[in-house]
Amino acid sequence: MKYTIKEFAKEIRKLYPGDYDDLTDEKLVELWLKKYPNDIEKIDFNKGGKEKVQTTEPSNTTSSNFWGFLRTIVWLGLIGGGIYLFYNSNKNSNDNYTSNDSTSGITDESSSVSSEQNNPETIFNNIQINNDISEYIDTTKFITNLGLDENQKNDLKRILSDPNPDPENKTGTSCGQTERACKWCSNVYYVEGTYTTIYRDVKNYIKPEDLITAYAAAVAGSFSPSRVKDELVRCCNLYRSGERYFCNYDNQEFCSEKCTTEYKYNH
Repeated sequence: MKYTIKEFAKEIRKLYPGDYDDLTDEKLVELWLKKYPNDIEKIDFNKGGKEKVQTTEPSNTTSSNFWGFLRTIVWLGLIGGGIYLFYNSNKNSNDNYTSNDSTSGITDESSSVSSEQNNPETIFNNIQINNDISEYIDTTKFITNLGLDENQKNDLKRILSDPNPDPENKTGTSCGQTERACKWCSNVYYVEGTYTTIYRDVKNYIKPEDLITAYAAAVAGSFSPSRVKDELVRCCNLYRSGERYFCNYDNQEFCSEKCTTEYKYNH
């Protein structure tokens, strides 16, 4: 079942009560999707009014008709060219290439095996689970209280056993900017994001490297069991699909020191 924009915004507000009361549902969902673009699959825009979360102005009718006509011409050209290339490719193949059935079968089988080996799900399932990590996840009381099933636990074990959690060496590099509304004056400002690994996010939840990390997470409310479980399951699903990174944005909530001071003074 998919959410309407209003319903999805309501779910966000449940996770962060009082934090985004100054934003409309449409703006809140728009900002959320910029940070978690995969969540767009959870929303049925036909129910909630897709126009309300668009970020660009619609073009006028004349311009739309012109570009529509131009796109049609381009597509017709591409289709015609594709048919021509396909016909000639098959003709050349039939004229110049012969093979027996056994050779063809070997080639097809080899391609199939190669494709399967490169499948993200296969790559994930082939990660060898470290015994120490397996024992930690199976015996730690905090993890047991989350109510994860065996498959989810095994996914976490594989993530933390991954010998190469940062395959593209992107940690700390820029991943662009995002809009954010000031918690006090509601002015929109931009925050620079940097890449962090999903591996690091999972580890900070279930096995913090130091007491400062654990304390900061607890103070921020991150250790609410239901919230932690949802986040860990999301991380597992992303990892299985081949994703290894999050775009991490500064936790700055105010657009200026003035707004920071006024907010603290009034609360």
